[in-house]
Amino acid sequence: MQSHLFRIAALAAIVMIAAEETSLAQKYKEREGTPLPDYARAIQLSGERGPVDLADNDLPNIMVTGYWPPTNEMLRPFSNNAEQNPDGWIGEDWEGRGYNVYAFFPEFPEGLGKGEGDFEVDYQDTSADFWDIVAQVEPIAIITFGRADDDMDWELEGGARMYALSIWTDDYLAPFDPTPELPIASEPSGTERWSTLPFQEIIDAVVADVPTLTVYSTTIDTSRFLCNFLGYHACWYRVLHSDRSDPAWVAASGHVHVGSALSLAEASDAAEATIRTLTDHLDAWSLLPAEEPASPDNTPKNRYLSFVPGSNAVPVAYHVEMTSSAHFPTSTGSVGWVSEPDMDGFSTVEDTPFFSDAWPALVNVGDCEIVPAATYAIAVSADGIHLGEPAEFETVGQPTPKNWADVVGAFGGVTWSAPNGIVSMDDIMATLQGFQVLASAPPLTWVDLDGEIPNQVANMTDVMLAVQGFQGQAYPFSDPSACP
Repeated sequence: MQSHLFRIAALAAIVMIAAEETSLAQKYKEREGTPLPDYARAIQLSGERGPVDLADNDLPNIMVTGYWPPTNEMLRPFSNNAEQNPDGWIGEDWEGRGYNVYAFFPEFPEGLGKGEGDFEVDYQDTSADFWDIVAQVEPIAIITFGRADDDMDWELEGGARMYALSIWTDDYLAPFDPTPELPIASEPSGTERWSTLPFQEIIDAVVADVPTLTVYSTTIDTSRFLCNFLGYHACWYRVLHSDRSDPAWVAASGHVHVGSALSLAEASDAAEATIRTLTDHLDAWSLLPAEEPASPDNTPKNRYLSFVPGSNAVPVAYHVEMTSSAHFPTSTGSVGWVSEPDMDGFSTVEDTPFFSDAWPALVNVGDCEIVPAATYAIAVSADGIHLGEPAEFETVGQPTPKNWADVVGAFGGVTWSAPNGIVSMDDIMATLQGFQVLASAPPLTWVDLDGEIPNQVANMTDVMLAVQGFQGQAYPFSDPSACP
């Protein structure tokens, strides 16, 4: 009986080992020497690559990488290494889109396995090549591609995860795992780095161009071989260079797994659709308004921020951050995103960005997080991730010796002047005029004080709050950090 159980266990172990060795995914280790697909070229390189021959055209560069076929073959036209691409580089100002596309990948003259050249299927070689090439190319975007299972998938990985050095799948050459001297070893095990590729746009484009594929995105790549290793590098490098003032700024990066059942034509068409969509995404950055969001009259309010959106050629969103607060000094930080304005141009603050290329001429943002005696930064974004140069806005400063409710300055016989740093009967009178809807009343955004979220109405509660402010009572609404 024990002998029988032993044979069953041994057979199960053999099946598991065989399944791992014969897996067709570059997420896992492939048996060295496995024959190449019929379409793949068995190119024997003559030596090490020299410095990258960069185009002298001042255009931004996109870097794409491949591993086993079809990923190296589908990217071959984008290699400017004549030995790897004797048919000629197509990546210079590709399709007249204003970007140079450079591809780097290994060759497999002896069949699948470690390969030779750039990005060999080896942790040490991949790390060395990655840091060498990004330093030369300074890409504005990076897409790494790797072979997936024997299927028709085009799988956009949501991110990559770092593992302890000893638990990565062995590569083909000792040392078989990532080693402590590699830069990635400084990243703690369990760290997750996220893709910033435009997933839905890529999915839509690939489905339209190559309808035979199954196209989708994942939450994160959970594999532990070279694809996750290189994808992690791409996402991590973007984090290291996420500041737009950085000369090596990276706008987007991520990894795509490609099913090995794709024909070369299908893989090539999908790769081009992906890169083409990425360039459209990057174009949004060059079209961001040079003009910052601006204040229409530089008049601060108690419960509103009013700004004039820039002139936008693409849909954009606006992010709000509180940078200082007299009443709530520990509550600074990100507030949220400006919501879709109503018909009168009033917005609140939401957790998710609202994108539009038709913002009204004036936007008034009022919410629980907008409080008196605070400063805010409003920045434009074309993708909900990267922010443009912020513009600073202030709410009404804390009056002396009161706490809040400085609504206006002096009445000039026709209009009210801006708040003057004191709370007096003038502020009560101006708020009462707002309630009465008199022609001499100040704008609604000056006198609307009431509510955790201002209610866009001047009423007797606003008048009572002005009276309470005149009496020296404290600001009555929530700390921004506790807003619902």
